[in-house]
Order: sequence, then structure tokens, then C-alpha cells
Amino acid sequence: MRPRFRFRSILGPLAAIAWSQMATAGGEILRADTIAENDRYWPYRVALQRAHTGSRGEIRAGSVGVLIRVEADRARIDFGRDGLATVVLDETDLLERARRVRDGREVKMAPNFTLAVGTKLVDSSAPVLRPLGLERARKTDAFLCVFADPASSAFARHASEFRDIHGRPRVATLLFPQGGAGDPEIRSRLRALEAPVPFVFSHLSAAYTRSLVGPEPPALRFLLLSAEGRALLDGSWGSASAAQVEQALAVRRSSPSLHANDTTAH
Repeated sequence: MRPRFRFRSILGPLAAIAWSQMATAGGEILRADTIAENDRYWPYRVALQRAHTGSRGEIRAGSVGVLIRVEADRARIDFGRDGLATVVLDETDLLERARRVRDGREVKMAPNFTLAVGTKLVDSSAPVLRPLGLERARKTDAFLCVFADPASSAFARHASEFRDIHGRPRVATLLFPQGGAGDPEIRSRLRALEAPVPFVFSHLSAAYTRSLVGPEPPALRFLLLSAEGRALLDGSWGSASAAQVEQALAVRRSSPSLHANDTTAH
């Protein structure tokens, strides 16, 4: 009678090879330490695998939220009325969903951040008050998100810088207006400053601000985001910020991930 351990000893290496082939079938091996830089594979929604305490109390296991971004080994997730949570990746199904995107088993409508804000923007450059539209937002690879009161003197001092960055190819400046003004007033102010950049509808700005950077951000808080929502630069706008944004955009343009296969539907 032949010993059974030989059969098992063969299966071990074969199983390892098979797993390796499956893991790399769609490209990169996605792990907790690599998913942050592979933002094109980020799923739009993720679910909790165990209960977690969020900004408004306990969020039950199985709850599904919108992925805001991945930072290191954690995910910032908006669970709507259940609040925001920053969760260790292993406590979510993010990696499994990302692998489905990578392998083509799940196709995204648009990059995550583009999809989240694309239909919530006002085109202040238009002759009348009107939405920007998702199709125009899809033409952008990076978004400079500025959280500021457009009526403030601080915003006025840097308005031309925000306008100039908005003029870069495939880059958009988005204003998340603070201060409580209505859409017509915000549009008029941006046009008066000769910086007619798109802005989030005023009645939605507080919720988006809270999701992205938290409530009541400091004056001229900004985030430079990829179209998927990856944070490329974060801070408060100052005299050196425009040059820092340009440098971050140059690094982003040279990134292989920006030129890899698109994971969105067209």
C-alpha cells in the first residue's frame, strides 16, 4: 500500500502555483499594503465584515458604504445616516471587491470620485446657472478640491492660482463652498474674481466636506485627489501650494497606474 503523504506533498505545491496564477491573472497582486497605490481597482462600495464604531455609533457587520479613499492599511467609508468610519482593511471586503474589478468581474461606471461628484457640480463658466455634467467630469484625471468661503479675502488672494490649475490638461479645480451662500451668489462671486471653476451645489457642500475632510475645515483647506479619490496632496493653501500641486501632478502623470488598462465602462 502506497503512503498517502506523497499525494498530499504533490498537492501542496500545485495548490500554491494555482493560487499564484489566479492572483496575478488580472495584473497586480492586491494586498493591504498595495491597494492604496492601485486606486484604479478601488471598488465604489465596500461592506463591513464585523461591527465597527463610527462617527454616529455602532455600524453593524454587513453594512455597505461608499469608499471615500484608502490611506495606508485603512479605508475611510461613508455609511450615510450611520456615519463615517475609518476601518482597518481586514475588517472589510474591500480587497475581494478590488480583485473583482481587477479581473473584470465587476466594471465601474466611472472612477470613484468622478462618479461621486460628477453630477453634483455647477458650471460657473456657463452663461446661465447649470450643472457641469458627468461626461465633462470624466475627462479629468485629478481634482484640486478647495474647501473655502468664496466671499473671503483669503480665497480672493489665491483665486487666480485655482483658476490657472483648473486650466491644466485633465485637471479640474473644484470649490466646496463654505459660508452658506446660495448657488447664484457663489457663481457670481467666482465670475467676478475671474476664476469660474466648478463648485459643488451649495446644499450638498457640507455633507461632501464632512466625508472628505471632516466638518468645519480650516480656511483654504485643500485636497488634490486622483479621479478615484486617492489623496495626492493635503493641506492648507499657502504661497508654496501651487508649486507643490504642480509637482504632485507631475509625479502622478509619470505613474504607471495612470496609464494602465481602464477599469470603467464607456
